[in-house]
Amino acid sequence: MRCCSFVSDLWYVKNYRTMKKSQIIPINRIGFLVVGALALLCLSIAFKKIIRTGSSHEVVSSTIGLSADNDTWSMRADIPPVSGDFNFEGGELTRFQDFGFNVSAVQLVADDKVIEQSVQELLKQINGQDISFKQGRVMILPVMKKVHVIGVLSLGANKQVFPVQFDYKINPDRSINFSAHPDLFLSAFGIVIPDEKAALIPDKLELTIDFTLSPMRSFLNRINAPSE
Repeated sequence: MRCCSFVSDLWYVKNYRTMKKSQIIPINRIGFLVVGALALLCLSIAFKKIIRTGSSHEVVSSTIGLSADNDTWSMRADIPPVSGDFNFEGGELTRFQDFGFNVSAVQLVADDKVIEQSVQELLKQINGQDISFKQGRVMILPVMKKVHVIGVLSLGANKQVFPVQFDYKINPDRSINFSAHPDLFLSAFGIVIPDEKAALIPDKLELTIDFTLSPMRSFLNRINAPSE
């Protein structure tokens, strides 16, 4: 009897292990399927988020200008030289990246042609007449409606680290107006003002950077689409 019982126990243990393995295999397969499905869901959400955080606004108009500190004269270029990557979500500006502009001195015009010619001749001293800016660091202050930008301002071949503070206004049509008026010292860029022109052109000028963003069509379609 004891022998039969021992044989019976061995048979039970062997078959129990076989049954346990057969149960583990489908459970593992289900686990892999669940993990795979969750991974696909996460990738789908991430991809959808990337699409939604694309640039929402584009530059539709801009003005770059120079003016005397005492407001006796001003020059401006109304061509659209400003570029950048901007995003507007939840009623607020959320991204301000890769901002910059490039304008030639000959594109700056003034009502006073004597001033216009004098400034253009003066800028020839800088080994090139282009005025350009390239963004470095940025800080958006949505409550104050300000954007602090630190970048590099170039006058010809001469470059200087240059801070710019923009004030911005969000309009009912979702367009955004930006305006900045930092001081610019010509001597910091190696420009020497001749004595005969010192009365016309001061060393301290005001740089005007104004531009307007408007919603891109894809952004308007997205915010006007019915919620899922």
